[in-house]
Amino acid sequence: MASSGDSVNPYAPKLPSEVIWLEHASFAGNNLGGIFYGTHLIHRSAQLSLTFHTPSQLGLVIVLYFQTIAALVSPFHRKGQNIKWGLVGYSTVMFGLVTTFTAMNVRLQQLSYIDNREFPGVLNAIPPGPIGWSLFMYSKPLVIIPNACFIIANWMANGLLVSNSAHHDVLFNTSN
Repeated sequence: MASSGDSVNPYAPKLPSEVIWLEHASFAGNNLGGIFYGTHLIHRSAQLSLTFHTPSQLGLVIVLYFQTIAALVSPFHRKGQNIKWGLVGYSTVMFGLVTTFTAMNVRLQQLSYIDNREFPGVLNAIPPGPIGWSLFMYSKPLVIIPNACFIIANWMANGLLVSNSAHHDVLFNTSN
């Protein structure tokens, strides 16, 4: 039985590699379960009190993305108009950004809480353990890319709402 605490990662826990593999699989399975559980929430939203966390949000995002695309390309919903490819593309880019954020964030959590839980900290500036390792890695692409994706996706969502609000004001002459 090989130990995961070898010279490759000095912050790895001193556990057998089989245990580390099991923790990785369990962590991934729990997150995937949360993602797919989110698809269940969309059908029972009237009966459940929803508490949003990243995995269940992605489940909702998956369902809403495909419902949005179906509505945008379906001839029934368009009523003789052309497909609004701009909205299809906008929705697809937002979906890609949120999916990238979630996947990379899950990987960061896996690295923090499983692979580097023995991180000793840095002097009195960074605490030991998984949180300290995450803070230590904060300037690395593994942290910067998902944070940037999250921020850009939020800007895009806000921009869509603002443009829709402005469009509504012009159509219905509700501006002062």
